[in-house]
Amino acid sequence: MADGCGLRHRLMSIYWKRTADVYPDAGYGPNTFMAFDPQVRFPRFHMGTGDKTIGNVHLIQGGPQDGRWHWSMTVSLPGPRYGPPTNGTKPTRGAAGRRVVEVYRHHLSTRPEQYAIWSCNMVRNTKSRVGF
Repeated sequence: MADGCGLRHRLMSIYWKRTADVYPDAGYGPNTFMAFDPQVRFPRFHMGTGDKTIGNVHLIQGGPQDGRWHWSMTVSLPGPRYGPPTNGTKPTRGAAGRRVVEVYRHHLSTRPEQYAIWSCNMVRNTKSRVGF
């Protein structure tokens, strides 16, 4: 079935893992998470295999933003500088995770066609697949 982008719709399969499970010896706490996209490859930039990290969230502890969740979209692709913020804070873990995916989707849509296809396919599934 064609979606609004005129492309075949695919299920977005972004998933989250505790950073401590990915890097067990690095000392990450239980409130730090990484997002991965198994459907996209940037072979010119990341020669390795495996799912690509697209961002992370972690709970801020201490200071004026104590209890808020910091989010960061970490993908960087060639082309003009991506202008919108790629990090910030949100009141909940879910809101921070959704923001990572929203910014990632938008970033891909501003890049060459081979990346824009992934952004188009994410539109309908962001909210349902980000809960972690």
